[in-house]
Amino acid sequence: MSTPFVYLAILLGILAFTTKLLSSRYFRRTGKRNRLLQAAWIATGLGCVAAIAGSIPVAKAERARIAAERLARHVADQDAVAARTVKTLLTSQVTYSTTYPQAGYAASLASLGPEDDDCKGEPSAKHACLLKITLGCPAGIEGKFCSLDGFRYSITGVWEKGLVMDFVIFATPESSREGSTTYCATGDFVIGYRHEPSPPAPPIRTINDCMALEPIPGSDMLIRKMRQPPPAFPN
Repeated sequence: MSTPFVYLAILLGILAFTTKLLSSRYFRRTGKRNRLLQAAWIATGLGCVAAIAGSIPVAKAERARIAAERLARHVADQDAVAARTVKTLLTSQVTYSTTYPQAGYAASLASLGPEDDDCKGEPSAKHACLLKITLGCPAGIEGKFCSLDGFRYSITGVWEKGLVMDFVIFATPESSREGSTTYCATGDFVIGYRHEPSPPAPPIRTINDCMALEPIPGSDMLIRKMRQPPPAFPN
């Protein structure tokens, strides 16, 4: 119950007690009942007005505190979802590289996604159907973004002799209300992070810039197990 209603309930309780008291035989006998009852109602009314008026700043501060806590929880949840999404992209890269060793890794989100909404066509190195179209969007060509749940994602390929031998996965919040952390990962399968004061962050495109981020402890353990043995790319 909010503060104004608590005060109101207390004052009404006092009024009820006073009314009961004034109904006693003594006050009925002396004729003072009506005057005192009227005074009690006036005093209670003034008390209610004063209590509610005084509690308005408190109520506003309380609402602001609750809103800030909700936003903080939302931002933390969004960050956690984005970290899991980056891990999903890493596992998709493992699947892609073992399915299409002649291509190496996927150079873009579009390569991991479908050609159409339902992936009606045959999966291929160009559209592997490993992601839903919301994350593996057709617009997500190399270095370009796909947006999902308040975050922007991209993949940039590292090419060597016509093969994508490595990659940079990048994720950043679309605004400070959607997240507070930028993530990055490469072919070493370690997810790095950086707290972002003013998202979205400028995109990270290189291996060195990505590896400069602080690694999430233990983020590579599951992926490393899945990666054994490493992809056998053509020479």
